[in-house]
Amino acid sequence: MRIIFLLFVLILASCGVTTDDSFKKPKWIYTPPNKEGKICGVGYSAMHVRGFSYQRALAISRGIDEIARQMGVKVRSSLEYYMGKTGSSTSSELNIYTIQTTEGKVIKAKIEDSYYDDRSDELFILVCTY
Repeated sequence: MRIIFLLFVLILASCGVTTDDSFKKPKWIYTPPNKEGKICGVGYSAMHVRGFSYQRALAISRGIDEIARQMGVKVRSSLEYYMGKTGSSTSSELNIYTIQTTEGKVIKAKIEDSYYDDRSDELFILVCTY
């Protein structure tokens, strides 16, 4: 009798398991698309201690770095963050520098898509040449 009861509970429990499609990540995160003559790269960044703007800048920078690797171009990127306070007001500034050392190659890219995972606070940005 116990075995029948346990089987019934297992069957009942397995019927209640559903998958939530809203948490599925886009395909381009795992395999960037091959578009007509375009090179695409995916930039990733986990939650950044300095906020979302830094997280976004880092993901974009990594996406451009991925494109550069595919093109055989060396890219050096850096982020500069400044926060100042005067009296009762506070200001902040974010500067992104991307220095490309190339042999006549120029990387022109734009953001095609982005995905933010609320569960893990991860940001993915798809960057493609144009």
